[in-house]
Amino acid sequence: MTKPFFYVHLIFICLSLSHAAIGAKPSPSASFIPKVVIQQGTIVTVTAGTKNIYAEEFIMEDNSTLIIPAGTEEFEFNTKKSYFGKNTKIIAKGNDATKPGESGTLGVDIIARLGRTTIKGLTMITSGGSGSDGLPGIDGQNGQDASCDTLTHGQDGSSGSNGRNGGNGQNAGLINIYMAKHKNDMDIHFIQKGGIAGKGGKGGKGGKGGKGKLEKCGNREITFTSGKDGKDGKDGNDGQPGSDSNSHGMVFE
Repeated sequence: MTKPFFYVHLIFICLSLSHAAIGAKPSPSASFIPKVVIQQGTIVTVTAGTKNIYAEEFIMEDNSTLIIPAGTEEFEFNTKKSYFGKNTKIIAKGNDATKPGESGTLGVDIIARLGRTTIKGLTMITSGGSGSDGLPGIDGQNGQDASCDTLTHGQDGSSGSNGRNGGNGQNAGLINIYMAKHKNDMDIHFIQKGGIAGKGGKGGKGGKGGKGKLEKCGNREITFTSGKDGKDGKDGNDGQPGSDSNSHGMVFE
């Protein structure tokens, strides 16, 4: 069941989201909803195109996950009070490539203004998507063998085609967190790996030259030469890996 993320004017309303989609940008008349709760053990996916969550209070209960879709350039959390339980995750990864030779997509940049916060165990993942491998080249055709019927020598094999290049991995997203000063310990981890590069496709194999031979054609013997083997195609270039990001900062306001 999908529950959209929406904005209300009532003061004491709490939105509890379970396998939901968080939706639209707040209107000027209702910049912050009172409370957002992602319930224990549930997964919430932000609606594509949404760029922020504005809430007076934001809570992720134990073992809950928030997914920010790939393709979002930057996502902003803005809350005055927040709580992250044990084994919570915010996943904002780029997509891995799905077509041969395609590049992955960028990880999402995150700006999180968390206000007064408690973090029992949060992992934030903004890794870039991986590129896919290039297509292999096509093997060349074999040459025809020598023949008395056509009085031809062995034909050359054709060359194999080149392999296609692998796709690029993409860069990880940046993370910046702003929070109120406090004395509590925080258990927070960042995973910001660049996407893996796709491998170049192997070049196609050259075709074998047609065989020559000594053949009696009618009342005479003819020596037919063999054809040359075709050249192997070149391997495609590997893609470029995405860059890891060590850019994550926490500023106490």
